[in-house]
Amino acid sequence: MTASIGALRPDVNKGQIERLVRFAAVGGLGFVVNSAALALVSGVLGLHYVLGAAVATAASTGSNFVLTERFVFGDRAERAGRFRRFAVFLGLSLATLVARGPILIGLTELAGLHYLLSNALSLVMLMLVRFQYSGSKIWPDTTS
Repeated sequence: MTASIGALRPDVNKGQIERLVRFAAVGGLGFVVNSAALALVSGVLGLHYVLGAAVATAASTGSNFVLTERFVFGDRAERAGRFRRFAVFLGLSLATLVARGPILIGLTELAGLHYLLSNALSLVMLMLVRFQYSGSKIWPDTTS
């Protein structure tokens, strides 16, 4: 017997699940950009992986914003306020980078994982936080 998410959590609707799937898909593309940048600056250029994660975050934030604005929250994104939304999105990226730092170091130095895997896990760990914040603060639903 299978139960739908809506039956388990009545406060979660189909639209929220679809939006989360789109957010994860955009995040997947951002993950590719982030990982490629991290591999380049740390693996090829020799920058320490924690600093490389900061460079990679900068490299992926712009494309993530554009794709999130268009494909995830396009129904909430008015033309006015785009710069403010980008500034808050950038702030969220920087805040989660600060949170990811200890995770990245712990997984790499203490658990012995490769820094690219540690980076991937740290990004996945914070995805739901980013989704919740984005949907409530950056692109709030003003229709209700």
